[in-house]
Amino acid sequence: MSETVVNAIFLGAIAAMFAFNLYWRQRRAEKTPLGLVVSVLSEVNHNQKVMNNFTTNRKTRKLKTASWRRNRVRADFLPYELKSSLDQASEMAGDVNNRIDTARKRNSDSYMIGVNVEAVKVPLARSQEQLKEWLMENASKPEYAPRRRGLFG
Repeated sequence: MSETVVNAIFLGAIAAMFAFNLYWRQRRAEKTPLGLVVSVLSEVNHNQKVMNNFTTNRKTRKLKTASWRRNRVRADFLPYELKSSLDQASEMAGDVNNRIDTARKRNSDSYMIGVNVEAVKVPLARSQEQLKEWLMENASKPEYAPRRRGLFG
């Protein structure tokens, strides 16, 4: 093999390891209550930005719902009102994503007209506010602090 091919393979392996490390770090952070809340809050912030710039064409970005759906069961430390507003926001985001998928599949913007942007913004704003309040109240509590990792993980 030539030196160029070996260098390309080496750089590709390093890039793959770097990408896997970023992915694994995100997942590991979600194991702590603070990491879970920060992950869900970043998802809600992303969805707020998408809904503020929402257009009725099929090129609109989809809303994120994976973090809350993945961690919903483990979020028993959150208040009931916060969990219910996150469930409502996630359900509405899923509906919007289904409309976006349908519009893309059918190559028609008419499926996007029925999206009530203001109705989706309300639970997102409520969830965002409640998550920020929870973080402010509980960020310094030792039971929610990330555990220190030892030498081997």
